[in-house]
Amino acid sequence: MANKFDGKIEFNSMEQLLRKDYQEKDILLEETHAFKEHPFLVRDDEAMDQLVRSIELQGVLDPIIVRERKEGGYEIISGHRRSHAAKRAGNKTIKARIVKMTDAEATLAMVDSNMQRDEILPSEKAKSTKQRLDAINALRKESRDKCGQLDHIFRGKRSIEVLAEESNESPKQIQRYIQLNKLIPELLELMDEKKIKMAPGLEISYMQEEDQRALLGIIQSENLYPTAAEAKELKELSQSGECSASKIFSMLVIDNLPSTRIVLDQGMVMEYFRSDQSKEEILETIERLLHEWKYGK
Repeated sequence: MANKFDGKIEFNSMEQLLRKDYQEKDILLEETHAFKEHPFLVRDDEAMDQLVRSIELQGVLDPIIVRERKEGGYEIISGHRRSHAAKRAGNKTIKARIVKMTDAEATLAMVDSNMQRDEILPSEKAKSTKQRLDAINALRKESRDKCGQLDHIFRGKRSIEVLAEESNESPKQIQRYIQLNKLIPELLELMDEKKIKMAPGLEISYMQEEDQRALLGIIQSENLYPTAAEAKELKELSQSGECSASKIFSMLVIDNLPSTRIVLDQGMVMEYFRSDQSKEEILETIERLLHEWKYGK
């Protein structure tokens, strides 16, 4: 028998936009699949160990929420951690609420169900914020296709403004989170590890991918991380097409060396350069060659 879905998946002032009928029954855990591009990590940490012990003693108290997949089985909307813990506890089945939702509705429900976690990593926040905005845009399109069925919800506002109200954050902050998706995965992981802070991470996200990879190489070899000011300068260099591994190395390493003065014999240096070359050209060449000598081309 179908029941009314009471998962309270609300969207700002939408008065239970996603209220759905559901069917509740036990399903095989082997038939459950993670939500497509699920942005939240399921970690085998101490909290997960506690959840496993709880399930071993009491079972899964709250049913997971799923929807049927075209390929067969069920896609988890809410309950990835409970499903994982139940598998670890040796369970074969799990109680589930099976609902019918569009991709946009399911995305909003999936993200909202995970926002109650104690800690949201920068990578999770970045990916889930973009997913929410994409889902709102999809709902907006669905509304237009249905002759403005949901126009009263949007009330002429931009999608990012609606999301800002729903998440109690400013549109500018939401744009920052979405911009972080431009970071290469390795640098975003360093943000999760709190080695790169929000301000420099945001500046780095505007760098071209090849420059981000050059920066990552120097971070890994030297264990040095750019400050917000350095990251801003790197962004400007990258956007102007003037960034290079040697310039990144110079900024993070050479410029931060103790103020030991090294004097090179002018006659020895000029043996390798033309007399019409400027001091800046000579220093840049020496710097580049030293970098290639240490790290390779």
